[in-house]
Amino acid sequence: MSVTWPDGAAVQGDAGESYFRTLVQHAADIITILDADGIVRYESPALQQVLGYHPDELVGTDPFALIHPDDAPAIRDRFQEVVRHEGMSTSARFRFRHKDGSWHWLEVIGTNLLGDPGVRGVVVNSRDVTERQRQAQERDLLDEVRTALARELELPDLFRTVVEATARTFGYTLVSLYLLEGRVLVLQYQVGYDHVAQRIPVTEGVSGRVVRTGEAVLLVDVRTDPAFIGTIPGPGIISEVCVPLSDQDDVVGTFNLESRDGVYLTDADLRLMVALSEHVNVAIGRARLYTAVRRSEARFRALVQQAADIIIVLDADGTRKYISPSVERVLGYRPEELIGGSLSDLRHPDDQTRARDIYLDVMAHPG
Repeated sequence: MSVTWPDGAAVQGDAGESYFRTLVQHAADIITILDADGIVRYESPALQQVLGYHPDELVGTDPFALIHPDDAPAIRDRFQEVVRHEGMSTSARFRFRHKDGSWHWLEVIGTNLLGDPGVRGVVVNSRDVTERQRQAQERDLLDEVRTALARELELPDLFRTVVEATARTFGYTLVSLYLLEGRVLVLQYQVGYDHVAQRIPVTEGVSGRVVRTGEAVLLVDVRTDPAFIGTIPGPGIISEVCVPLSDQDDVVGTFNLESRDGVYLTDADLRLMVALSEHVNVAIGRARLYTAVRRSEARFRALVQQAADIIIVLDADGTRKYISPSVERVLGYRPEELIGGSLSDLRHPDDQTRARDIYLDVMAHPG
């Protein structure tokens, strides 16, 4: 028996046509045959289930036009290299546009069978690895944010890192972060907007509703929500994800993601933004404590700098860590002369035992 490709070329084989049809018709992977110029000669039925196109829609077309612009040049070069070497196989991973406009990651293996009279083409097996790729990217992004959390104490620096990393890792074009000041959301950082609202009252828009309710929102189609405030001229925004940022159970801001150019956001995007917001919440809480500590330190320094009495800070071993400026007026020493010295080295010998007992008693009863 023989198997006939769409162009009429016959393929002989023991299993024959029924074997081939079973193999191709029920394969989960997409099987594509390209000619030497990269034009599609055949697409298996799996194409429609995986990428939304009927096979007839792509036969006779250049599939490289549907590869992500950042990936297409390298993939075309790889294809041309395969064409030049009979029997050569190569593998690659790249983004391919689904019929609904979204980008799917494909893992492909291409083999040059142009010299095989039964095929006369480059056979490409493609598998959708979008979910696996996304999970890996999410892990990398969350690791990057955790690293930034450990490194950045200032919120503006952390916000910039989170927004830019989110946009870069997943190719999001419109990302923004707002903090609440009174009853108004104030923009902290954004990527992708030529024009964006700098201030949003909490009584307005999807972001305002998220602040009021404390609940994350996914709008697959923003036209379905009258509260949406459009900011992009022309075709405009298609989808939006907005999640609350919190500190001690109080909503203090929003983290926003929007899409355009035919790309629809999904539950996966919502889950990612919620996970990221939890890390940002930790940073906001830590920054609040850090600010409180700095203010407390500033008040302490202002107090001791003006004190008439000598104020000394000791560590657990009795080593002087800080001495107020009044020591110079009272005892004649500059503070830096005494820093690092022992508590006992300036006391009269007759007072050493009693002073040591007092110090040990204080250390034994914190507070």
